[in-house]
Amino acid sequence: MEKNNFKYYYNKAYSGFLKNGKKSYAHLVLKKTYKNILLQNKRPAYVLKTSVDNVSPLFILKTQKRGRLVLQKPFPIFDQKKRIASGFKWIIESLQKTKANDVSKVFSQELSLNYQNQGYAKKKQQELHNLVVRNRSSLL
Repeated sequence: MEKNNFKYYYNKAYSGFLKNGKKSYAHLVLKKTYKNILLQNKRPAYVLKTSVDNVSPLFILKTQKRGRLVLQKPFPIFDQKKRIASGFKWIIESLQKTKANDVSKVFSQELSLNYQNQGYAKKKQQELHNLVVRNRSSLL
């Protein structure tokens, strides 16, 4: 997959907001989000791509049982699409945790925070990578 393929990132965001097939809602949220980012004098396409790339994980943890022992083994994610999907999943999860009426403002704020390597999704990525470092002995 080409790294600069913005349409892929937009479609992932669009499908993340689809609830019960409400395409008009998803389109409206993304349109308002883009306007909010434009008001901050930033390019929306670049902010979306960079923020998702900043929070995309490099590893995943899979649990394996060996007798009574439960191990968490880290595995690298080689597929760029899976990384992007995990990043969007965390961003959407952070939006669901906030109780706000205007989702587009919260989404634009979250994208701006992730663009600056901050926010809920970045924190979640760092926690995952800390777990991977702690469990690196399970690689063998």
